[in-house]
Amino acid sequence: MPNWCDNSITISGPKDKITELWKSAQTAQQGDFGLLEAMVPIGDWEYDTAVENWGTKWDISDEGLELNINGNHAKITGYFQSAWSPPIDAYDNYLDLNPEVEIHATYNEGISFLGKYENGNNTYYEDLKDLVNGGAMQDDKTFARLVGDYDIEEDIENAE
Repeated sequence: MPNWCDNSITISGPKDKITELWKSAQTAQQGDFGLLEAMVPIGDWEYDTAVENWGTKWDISDEGLELNINGNHAKITGYFQSAWSPPIDAYDNYLDLNPEVEIHATYNEGISFLGKYENGNNTYYEDLKDLVNGGAMQDDKTFARLVGDYDIEEDIENAE
């Protein structure tokens, strides 16, 4: 059983590109695949291939995600859980092939690490208890916002 990593995501871009991704994820979901297979197809699941191409071992469901269309622009937004880590490699691989798309995401894996991904820039924090006790909450606005967004300050302070 993995540790689950909580993720919040927005994938936005041209309506045709985002709706194509959404439909592909819906179709893939019927075959036990989901958004990651739609973003970076690997075919039949194999652990090393999944981790190498997605950054996590299992695909994610589209449950918790929704498609919003506004004129010629669309976005997929919502929340999902991934196994062990966020699917950073899937984001990077998808953006390499689709530069007109933007991906903004945040993630939290308990008190082990949390981070923010913005169009290829991944900022993450480890040793969270040391950061809180060392004053990073006051010094680093990004870190403070992520701790607040995931409501984990008390969890970090109470960690052994």
